[in-house]
Amino acid sequence: MLTTAALLSACGEGEDASDDATISAAEESSAEESEDAADESSAEAEASDTESNAEDETSAAEESTSDEAEDPSDEEESADASGPEFGSPVQVSDNMTVTISAPEEFTPSSTDFLSGEWETFVRMDVLVENTGDEPLESFNVYTRATTGSQAAEEVYDYESGLETPSAVIQPGRELEYAIGYGVTAGEPFDLTVEDMMDISSEGTTLSTVIE
Repeated sequence: MLTTAALLSACGEGEDASDDATISAAEESSAEESEDAADESSAEAEASDTESNAEDETSAAEESTSDEAEDPSDEEESADASGPEFGSPVQVSDNMTVTISAPEEFTPSSTDFLSGEWETFVRMDVLVENTGDEPLESFNVYTRATTGSQAAEEVYDYESGLETPSAVIQPGRELEYAIGYGVTAGEPFDLTVEDMMDISSEGTTLSTVIE
């Protein structure tokens, strides 16, 4: 009887130990699965944050590029920095707005009365508008020019339509005529236009390069 009881006791203890081992293994497995799930969750969160940051940076870059492309202020500043242009109206004074066309090469009918030996000649159309309240004498519109490092020589050629006009421009009216200069090809050409009655003004200069 004692032997049988001892065997039963031993079997019971063995079963308890086996059950304990099974429970412990299950708990360890569950803990590992929890840790793996936590790691996966953390990795997913980090990946989501990284993707979100990347999207934010891309969006910010696109907005910056869009702002730069659509902002006209840079173009306006660039245009202002380049100065007045041939072919565009120029406010020379309170009484005068002048538009001078781009220089075009031409051949004068005669060069006998020129002091310099010029191989290239250019002409420009001039449009003067009286923006004041009083009549404006045409001789008040004065132009002078440089070509490269020397003064360009004005050409007066009646047959080519180049002559100093003598007229009175009434308020709100315009006057058209042409001017010409002997220049050096390949050099900068700077033409300054002034209102002779505006002693406080230094004039307005238009610049280009004669090809």
